[in-house]
Amino acid sequence: MGLLLLRALLGLQLTLQGVAYTDPSKKGLLMWLMAGSAFGLGALLLSGLITPVASILIALGGFGVLLSIIPLPSQSYLCNGLTIISFIVQAVSLATLGPGAFSLDARMFGRREITIPSSPNTKS
Repeated sequence: MGLLLLRALLGLQLTLQGVAYTDPSKKGLLMWLMAGSAFGLGALLLSGLITPVASILIALGGFGVLLSIIPLPSQSYLCNGLTIISFIVQAVSLATLGPGAFSLDARMFGRREITIPSSPNTKS
């Protein structure tokens, strides 16, 4: 359930950021490209499809915003560096932990289970 909550939080944050990029006063191809990618990556996270790849792309976009390579819209909630760093940390943690049991990745590829064998030297 924790991974589902983390995916939902990051996906909703990204969708809200995409809404901020659709500001009609800011016109330009880059703003519409950022809005489309934010919506698309947010939808991938919410559904749990290719979660590690989407999370890495989100973290790279966060670094781009942090380094001022990617412009922020005027009504962005990613207004300071600490918020952007929190966003990046959430994306990296989701990329390393994976999508979780409640995702399309788990349905398509199956859940991974790690079995640790008992040591032969252990007395029962």
